[in-house]
Amino acid sequence: QIIVAGVVYKPGPYTINGNSNIFHALSVSGGPSDIGSFREIHLIRNDKIIESIDLYETFIFGKSIFNARLRSGDLIFVTPIKNLISIEGAFKRPGKYELKEEEDLSFAIKFANGVTNQADLNDIKLLTISNGFVQQISIDNISDFVNVISQDQDQIFVRKFTYRSVSINGAVRYQGTYLIN
Repeated sequence: QIIVAGVVYKPGPYTINGNSNIFHALSVSGGPSDIGSFREIHLIRNDKIIESIDLYETFIFGKSIFNARLRSGDLIFVTPIKNLISIEGAFKRPGKYELKEEEDLSFAIKFANGVTNQADLNDIKLLTISNGFVQQISIDNISDFVNVISQDQDQIFVRKFTYRSVSINGAVRYQGTYLIN
């Protein structure tokens, strides 16, 4: 008998197999909700944090991090998201990524698996909220995000070159379909 609490879809007590780990408990409870953290999930036993896990280690980097077996009376606690960053445009895996306090914006780009070969690296923008206003900052180089501390709801956008296919046929040396921008 364990308890899954915090910001999950179905918090409450669960009876699970004795060989279960945190991932099994999160699965039966529906996992972190839309505002639940994937980066800070605690296994609490006897009012002490035994283990904290970061699901990005598994979902993004493919590492198995579920070592501790659950015991009766354990509490799995999912904390709320603190810092959610949007990555949009010419990224290989655009989306919303949660950053920890000590992580700069380069981590979000790493989570997005970098830019595609269609990225216009002369058109990189950071949109951030400052004093109640949205500020758009032009960035010269994608590596400039190192050491830039993020704020919740920051947005990184890299424009994507648009390509069209053109077919060339007839009395030409190299017939075929070509990409142009």
